[in-house]
Amino acid sequence: MSSDSIGGVKWLEKTKRWSASITMGGNDLILGSFESRCEAVAVHQMANSPRTHDYASLFSDCLRNDHECSNNNAKISVDADLYAVTIQDVVTSMKMSKAWNAFGKKRFSLHEWTMQTIRHNTYLKAVKDGLQKIEDMKSQEHQNQSKCEKSKDLVTSNVRNNEEQSLFEYTNLKEQSKSVDSKKERTKRKQRDPKKIVLNR
Repeated sequence: MSSDSIGGVKWLEKTKRWSASITMGGNDLILGSFESRCEAVAVHQMANSPRTHDYASLFSDCLRNDHECSNNNAKISVDADLYAVTIQDVVTSMKMSKAWNAFGKKRFSLHEWTMQTIRHNTYLKAVKDGLQKIEDMKSQEHQNQSKCEKSKDLVTSNVRNNEEQSLFEYTNLKEQSKSVDSKKERTKRKQRDPKKIVLNR
């Protein structure tokens, strides 16, 4: 694992992802791992920033100064996820929870908001992956059913063709047999006619 130029953002060699972390009580608390450096830097800056708004500027600054992040789709994906859940929504949800009322009102930090957002994004990804697996299973089942129907049609067609071929061969053999019998009959008649002529004389 190698450190990045910005503190708290590191490259994970084994997973090939970027991690974001902050220091709390002398210990490093990992906020999560991300596909792009832009995402990790933005989350790290938000966790350490005293501001509770204007997250778009954090992303724009990160993306403008980060020359290693060439995939703009990462920015679009992160922006969509962050704007989907606002800090006001999280604070309201926390205040309405049983844990908040049980332990009394407490300070809600931006770090807690970041962690809630990461959990929310992980949940969304799990749901999306689950739905994709279901779609893949349906698609595979449909393909298998189509293959089965095609095989059934092929077998039926082969059986029908074999029956028609057998009937055709039987008809030909029958005609040939009739023709042979007819020739034999004519030959017999010719053989009998000379004898009749001799007897008449």
